[in-house]
Amino acid sequence: MNKLEIYVFRMLIIFLVAGCSHDENNEVSLSAEKPLDNEQSLNPEIPSEDGSWARYAAKILSLETNGEINLNEDNYNLIYDQLIVLESTYSEIRDTYVRPSWALDRLLVKLDPEADSNYKIGNYTEWDQTNEKYSLSIISDSSFWYMLVFNSEYNTRLLSEVYKSIPGILWVSPDSAFGDGTDICLEKKGDSNLYIFDLASGDCEAGCISHTYHSYIIDNAFNSEKIGTYVKREDEIPEWFEESKECKKNL
Repeated sequence: MNKLEIYVFRMLIIFLVAGCSHDENNEVSLSAEKPLDNEQSLNPEIPSEDGSWARYAAKILSLETNGEINLNEDNYNLIYDQLIVLESTYSEIRDTYVRPSWALDRLLVKLDPEADSNYKIGNYTEWDQTNEKYSLSIISDSSFWYMLVFNSEYNTRLLSEVYKSIPGILWVSPDSAFGDGTDICLEKKGDSNLYIFDLASGDCEAGCISHTYHSYIIDNAFNSEKIGTYVKREDEIPEWFEESKECKKNL
């Protein structure tokens, strides 16, 4: 199911459940509509001398770009150190934070009619082994799909491929984030990482009016270089932004 279809389903659920109470057996949790907590919001106006903003940003960027379901500690530590270097070197990006492309701890799953009927009477076991392997915490029933919430955080885009192979599952999707806002994107460039920091402002709930992009490249020895700055709708699109295909698509 693509993002548009997921969005339509989510909006339908919001319409149906608005004003209704939720009991323990029919929990509905739509993370895109629920604000993140203080740590996850990475609010740059809240001082974080212990580097917690960078730890959370590094976790998101590592999981989204490293090509593994589980967090790679070496990759995470490298990204964390690089973010600290960049933030301390370039003052223009000190008010930048990261927005997850999708929730790291949940999946949306649709069972076929037979599997769904079996699940409701306790006879659907095909996903049990996978659920145990990835530390499943809660299965929430929204009437249209099941939300699987895990005790750990993963690259849920890759984890969804694992669940798609389980008999009885029609489709699986990460719980994607919607809206707009300040963000950080990372692309691997050989032995270096390219970072694009997107400083967004102006009615971001409806889609930010202004975007200013700052680009940097930094290697494993923490030698960094600023590539350039691009102000959307004011500047001509620079070559470095055109060439950063993933960041151009996601920012």
